[in-house]
Amino acid sequence: MAYSHADIPSDTAVGRRYDHSRPEIREMAFVAARRLAELEGYPGMTARAIADRIGYTAGTLYLVYKNLDELIDRVTAEVLKRQHYTLTVAVDAQGTDADKFRALVDAYCTFAENYPKQWMLPFLHERKRSTTVPKEIADLKRKLYDLFATALKPLLAGRDKEKIASMTVALWSGVCGSTILLLEQGLPGNRSLEPTELSGSLIASVLGLSPARKSPDES
Repeated sequence: MAYSHADIPSDTAVGRRYDHSRPEIREMAFVAARRLAELEGYPGMTARAIADRIGYTAGTLYLVYKNLDELIDRVTAEVLKRQHYTLTVAVDAQGTDADKFRALVDAYCTFAENYPKQWMLPFLHERKRSTTVPKEIADLKRKLYDLFATALKPLLAGRDKEKIASMTVALWSGVCGSTILLLEQGLPGNRSLEPTELSGSLIASVLGLSPARKSPDES
């Protein structure tokens, strides 16, 4: 049985029991954690907060998940899958290599602007019970990077492999880092820019590409 946000009470008392099976509680906890990621981000995704939203004690979560990391990883995986789908659609809608790459960067930054707390989740998750990143999370992060690298490669034609590799890592780090900076701290001198603008300027300065063109409705 699938649960939506509306199915899960947010103000039930801790410890109140409902007649749910373990698979149902597992799914309810996932939906609650996903909602907390949207509203409060990683800092708000505590075992107590998640349990409160579904009307159970925090200890109940550990009957259906190995630990809190496993639950947060499940939410993180969904966020990364949504990002990959969004970027893939944006790239496929374009014709030229330059337009594909600009669209990818724009879509990535727009996702961060629209869902900032969820976008930050893969960067903020501090593991309490495990020291290694699960293979699924590592693979999903790699798929995002590979999508970026594939779109960038035609624009770096003529350079040797080592140069292409280093420029790809540098640009990916720059896009991610500048987005984190804007979302978390802002720019020096109280300058106001959106992540799409800052990343567009970064790409333009390195590759000589003009920023993505906005439609009349966006100007």
